[in-house]
Amino acid sequence: MKAVDDPDSLAKMKDTRGRIALSYAASAGHADTVRMLLKFVKDKDAYVRTKAIGDVTPLHAAALIGATETVGAILSAANDKDSLAQMQDHRGLNALSRAALGGHTDTAVLILNSVIKKRRLAMSPDNSGQVSIFLADFAGHHETSLAIARTIAGDM
Repeated sequence: MKAVDDPDSLAKMKDTRGRIALSYAASAGHADTVRMLLKFVKDKDAYVRTKAIGDVTPLHAAALIGATETVGAILSAANDKDSLAQMQDHRGLNALSRAALGGHTDTAVLILNSVIKKRRLAMSPDNSGQVSIFLADFAGHHETSLAIARTIAGDM
């Protein structure tokens, strides 16, 4: 096996499930590691959009566990935060929906406040037709559902 001495290439290496180092750092909520990895890569926007198996991006992974600081670091690297936040996994869930399912209110609000088209993101259905507000409510996360509604109402 050839040694990799280019930090950009090393950061972009994938495992057998398509995960990159950023995916691992994001799924563990390690914001400092995410920021360090983003310094290594030349095309940060493409890097944060890398999909692993199940079409899961690093943003999806961080949102699912409610890693608000990590989500912020990932979003800050995107040229177009709206399109990054709209990316869907294999179930049609975007990052906001993943945060909503977990009841991660602060993360959901951060994602919404990072995009221009808040209502479009919040009302984007998954493959079963459910939107983030309903996903949060059905999962028993009423505070998250209300926070999403209030955030998009403030956008009107």
